[in-house]
Amino acid sequence: MNYEGKTALVLGLGESGLAMALWLARGGARVRVADTRESPERLPALQVAVPSAEFVAGPFGASLLDGVDFVAVSPGLAPYRELKEINPAAMAAGIPVWGEIELFAQALDALKEQRGYAPKVIAITGTNGKTTVTTLVGQLCERAGKTVRVAGNISPAALDVLREVLDVAAAAAGQAAAD
Repeated sequence: MNYEGKTALVLGLGESGLAMALWLARGGARVRVADTRESPERLPALQVAVPSAEFVAGPFGASLLDGVDFVAVSPGLAPYRELKEINPAAMAAGIPVWGEIELFAQALDALKEQRGYAPKVIAITGTNGKTTVTTLVGQLCERAGKTVRVAGNISPAALDVLREVLDVAAAAAGQAAAD
């Protein structure tokens, strides 16, 4: 996905938040990351991987939306707590609010169109039992002889897996061209 010329606001710097920030920067976006914590655990990783990323600590207020084209929200943030100000402000301003899986789906659509890359994806949702069901489905698919990558809420983040797969494919293509 091409995010050139776009400014993305990533809310939350947990595993999914970092994955979204890295993915968006890779796609050319200017990245602003906000977290309610002053010094989240993954902040050093963000600063090393995306030195140009802006980091804002503290409560999520509507002012975070200034100059932003879209918002990417980490899954652990509650609409009635951390997002109670920013969601209505984004909606009023016509700023899209997406999650990691929306970015993942956009990426797969773009990759299918640009490269013909169309992996099969099984998505599991719900309130209880996702980790167990995901683990079992992953094992069933492996035993059926499929190449499997389990990702999402149970770790690693879906965008991290996609980035890794694309990097491996690019390295293999580069090696093949060199041979």
